[in-house]
Amino acid sequence: MLVCAFAFVGVWLYDRATFRRIPHRAVLVPALALALVMVAWQAYEALSSPAATDRPSTLLYYRHSLIFGWEALVQPRDRWLDWFLPVLLAVFALSHGVPRVFRERYDPPLAVLFLIAPLFAFWWLFFTPHHIYRYLWYSGVIAAMFTGPFALACFRVIARSRHAVRPRVLAAAAAVALIFFAYAPRLVEKGWYVLSNDQAAPDRALAGYVEKLPRHTRIATTYWPAERWINFTSQREVHVLFNPDAAAASHDVLIHSERVQSLPPPISAPAQRFGHYVIYRPARYQAAERFEEAARP
Repeated sequence: MLVCAFAFVGVWLYDRATFRRIPHRAVLVPALALALVMVAWQAYEALSSPAATDRPSTLLYYRHSLIFGWEALVQPRDRWLDWFLPVLLAVFALSHGVPRVFRERYDPPLAVLFLIAPLFAFWWLFFTPHHIYRYLWYSGVIAAMFTGPFALACFRVIARSRHAVRPRVLAAAAAVALIFFAYAPRLVEKGWYVLSNDQAAPDRALAGYVEKLPRHTRIATTYWPAERWINFTSQREVHVLFNPDAAAASHDVLIHSERVQSLPPPISAPAQRFGHYVIYRPARYQAAERFEEAARP
């Protein structure tokens, strides 16, 4: 939200200096809404009990994303080679869109969308630890959206050439070829991956496991996304533990994900596995469970 706020401010300043189409209420209302959201979230974090959630503050969680650094520029050579063509096309497409967005068909919402792409790319490059690629999603999607008009303009140049070989026609044909080789193989690869892989299978298996647990079972997890969808699918309360040492004393079942870097302590041997999920149960809980099973008629 804060990164997007810079896009709003930039378009508003540009509008004040040029067309003056944005009324004051169109700036004050979103600014007030953003401020209220931030204040409400900070108030919730301040009033919630840290002992209940064991969750650090948002500012502390993202503290590494607020420090400028040049580490992203020192990347392995193969990574830069993989990214060279998509980044080059994104620069071409966004550069092609500058006069159309800010002059030919000036539209403030479109201008805000345009600015979000370079702002998120700049933030990811210089202010994040560079291993969370989903932060580049906005930049990639917006650049791909502007690649469409760029490709269409190239096709128009080729169509109007009437088979005349000119430098501009050759450049347009080269741009179309680059777009094809940059996106077509990736699209086929990712499309086949989506169709051939059931990534939700571990989630469904874990949801079925949780639903079979007794209602009084105290469940904890070290993987914060599991809290939300387990609560949604199974209507069970799940506590997120950033310090797994407390799980053995305060919870009966600990759900850990191998996607999390920090591993839990050896509470016991893993009871079950569902894909990247590992289920730990303290020995006392397993003994009580066996006693309940033996007592059943």
